[in-house]
Amino acid sequence: MHRHPPGLRASLAALSLLALAALAPAAAAQPSPKTAVAKRVNRAPTIDGRMDEPIWATATAIDDFEQLRPTPGAPPSERTRVYITYDHDAIYVGARMLRADPASIPRMMSRRDGSANAEKITVVFD
Repeated sequence: MHRHPPGLRASLAALSLLALAALAPAAAAQPSPKTAVAKRVNRAPTIDGRMDEPIWATATAIDDFEQLRPTPGAPPSERTRVYITYDHDAIYVGARMLRADPASIPRMMSRRDGSANAEKITVVFD
């Protein structure tokens, strides 16, 4: 077992405490997590990418997003609305990702489930 000199151990302990003290205000200042409400439905929506069924019109829109990049927490540069419904069998997520200039949407092809330079949405349940 490697033993550190007592002075080094004390310095590392003090440095660790300073780091924790410096991070505590930032952690306390973080906003509370946002929540979303899912609408229970009696039947599954048609999975066709269109969202023109009444099921989606009755779901609550989630649209209070923030940027992650390039400026974390800033208002988004483009609008996105997400809708969540569920039934006895599944959870359904619909999204409208709106662009001021739709012609600027990247259209790179990739293999299924592959990565590409394209518009995408990631849904995580925690």
